[in-house]
Amino acid sequence: MILTFSEPKFEDLIIRGEKWTTFREDKKNRWKVGVTANLWMHNPRNVRLNPHHIKDEIIHKIEYVVINFVKNEITYCLNENYTGRYYKHTLKSKFSDDSLKLDHVANVDGFENWEEMKDWFIKRGYTDPKGYKMKRLIFHKF
Repeated sequence: MILTFSEPKFEDLIIRGEKWTTFREDKKNRWKVGVTANLWMHNPRNVRLNPHHIKDEIIHKIEYVVINFVKNEITYCLNENYTGRYYKHTLKSKFSDDSLKLDHVANVDGFENWEEMKDWFIKRGYTDPKGYKMKRLIFHKF
């Protein structure tokens, strides 16, 4: 299945193995562990943006999260129904352990820190104070 990226920096980070997760809404529940993701720079159907294949990766793990950029939190859920919270990262203070964890989540997703990741998503309309049910696709084998 095709997984597209829009930022040139993401392509470089993917090639170097530094970006190995991505957050996606998956309303039709298409992404599963074991699926091969065809990573593309831009949508291959939109030829004016010069789309090109980056590489293929297998999805090794999926985490079900509710990500809330307004409240600075990521809630990890037990299942695909987004119920049963088992862990929550929040940005309580600049120096809290959770702020470091949020920065790590952002780092492996191709951002310098949580604030950069949050700004990137907010600029793209992710401003609902209830948050967004997403899958965190992990294409790096631990």
